[in-house]
Amino acid sequence: MPSVSVIVPVYNAAQWIDKCIDSILSQTFSDFELILVDDGSSDESDIICDRYASKDNRIQVIHKPNGGSSAARATGVSRACGEFIFFADADDSLHPQCLEYLLDAIVQNPVDIVICNMPKGKCGELDLNLYRESCIDRSIYPAPWGKLYRKRLFSESIFNIGRDVVVGEDMLMNIRCAFKAKKNVWLIDRHLYNYNDHPQNTMHSFKRTPEYEARFIDLVLHSIPDEVRDRRYLRAINRYAYQIIEEVFGDHIIIRDRKKWVSSKFYKQTLDNILRYGNPTTRLGYAKIQHTAPLLRFFLLFPAKIKKMLTATK
Repeated sequence: MPSVSVIVPVYNAAQWIDKCIDSILSQTFSDFELILVDDGSSDESDIICDRYASKDNRIQVIHKPNGGSSAARATGVSRACGEFIFFADADDSLHPQCLEYLLDAIVQNPVDIVICNMPKGKCGELDLNLYRESCIDRSIYPAPWGKLYRKRLFSESIFNIGRDVVVGEDMLMNIRCAFKAKKNVWLIDRHLYNYNDHPQNTMHSFKRTPEYEARFIDLVLHSIPDEVRDRRYLRAINRYAYQIIEEVFGDHIIIRDRKKWVSSKFYKQTLDNILRYGNPTTRLGYAKIQHTAPLLRFFLLFPAKIKKMLTATK
């Protein structure tokens, strides 16, 4: 039985999948199985996967109708035999010692998750509660790649994410895994995973809307178990929300869209939550002041200031 199950969702990745698979098969640590989940590809990805499987008995290929990355990962986990799970995207590649370093760290330390590609000097043990906050506010990258998980963290609910979640499904998976974990997390400041940020990535074509973000915030909130949903995690959600506002306004969106954002329920709820759960932040203040017209700024800031004054007098 292999120690590690490497799971790769594959969808129309014919131009990248060879490099990805080759980098996995070239690992210095060899006690792994590679599960390639062909998610209804319409190019030659399925043929390429089958060709590799015919040459290496560590590889199994699962062909399934298209269901999205989360469903593909869920299918891979259900077939995995390893004690540990590692996810890779079909358009990325691994450093030759990636699995070796990650496995050594999780075996030698009492942790449930090991994460590589951290900034220089950011290494060692991280408190589980801080990691949970980091998953929510994205201070640690929210993708599943570059992380080694204990398989017991995964259940059906981890991947129960609707297809309408176009951007953020990886983040929801990580949040849910973080709250399944019982032990701290180990960080490695070595670059062991090569992320391919090409123009075809969904993030480059996705257009944010306040309605989408409002629903996503709700999904984040309900990914936190009721019994531990306390102020620290609500503050982390607030930090995520104002990051989104900054990102949207920082893209210099057209005036019509800007008005839609500042009048949206998402924007108003973000302001209200900051007043309710913590002090207004300079970053959100910057977004409001720097990117809104003076008249709109007045009407935007004045109610918040009044509410803050009233709250302080209670």
